[in-house]
Amino acid sequence: MLSKGEDWARAGEAWAEFATTLNASGAEPPQVREAWEQSATAYIRAGDDEAAATSRANAENPPPGT
Repeated sequence: MLSKGEDWARAGEAWAEFATTLNASGAEPPQVREAWEQSATAYIRAGDDEAAATSRANAENPPPGT
């Protein structure tokens, strides 16, 4: 069974993948930003500050062409 931290880490990964997909498909910037912010929140709950910081940075400035 996964710990709560592992569950939140997986949720962070899933939101990050979703944000990347939204960005690549040309979704509206607010939608992409929200997905990255959800990723950051999940990573914070998992205790992974580094991944949360990366997601926050991507929310501010999504990587081009991803």
